[in-house]
Amino acid sequence: MNIVWFYICISLYFLTCVLHLVICFKENEKWRKITKGFCMGFLAIAFIFYVPDKPLIYVSIILGLMGDLLLIKKKNQFYLGLGGCFFACMHGLNIYMITSALSYTVPWYVFALALLFLALFIVYGKLTKKNVHPIVRKGAMGYFFLLLFSAVMAGMLLVDNFQTSTLLIFLGYIVFLISDCSLVTFNYIHSVKRKDFYVMLTYLSAQTLIYFGLLLL
Repeated sequence: MNIVWFYICISLYFLTCVLHLVICFKENEKWRKITKGFCMGFLAIAFIFYVPDKPLIYVSIILGLMGDLLLIKKKNQFYLGLGGCFFACMHGLNIYMITSALSYTVPWYVFALALLFLALFIVYGKLTKKNVHPIVRKGAMGYFFLLLFSAVMAGMLLVDNFQTSTLLIFLGYIVFLISDCSLVTFNYIHSVKRKDFYVMLTYLSAQTLIYFGLLLL
């Protein structure tokens, strides 16, 4: 553990988050793209310094960082889909950490049912068809189910062991759901001014809550 560098990097994380949100609010597209990756980047470095013996946490953050960078080009269907895959892996890793913290073992059939519902979401899920490739659209439904499942697992952990860390994780996933629903709504259903500000405000808040919750477990 290197506490000095942790405090330096975590301070830079919060500073870049504020800077990025100000840029999003001003709708400066050039600097929005430039600053976006620094947020999760500094968070990952901070956690590497603070908990080098817990690689799953900072690997998860790095997966989110890769998703952030790829979604800078979200108008490109390939980058959009690939970014979604990185975020899906991030949530999958978080689910593993969350379920590992439970005082009991989740029965195998829970995951089997989850896979069944995942398949149903992908096949029958509905999402606006506006400018979205069918494969990307189905992938988005699968990703949304994975996000819902993450929130359910976080809720199970909260019920199993109510404390600050589990509450942060659960609240983080609720805010993450709000963020991603806002992302879909603003980009494919009804656009609003400063949409990136609202999406990033909830996204960064969610990631902060989740990862500090995992850190405290």
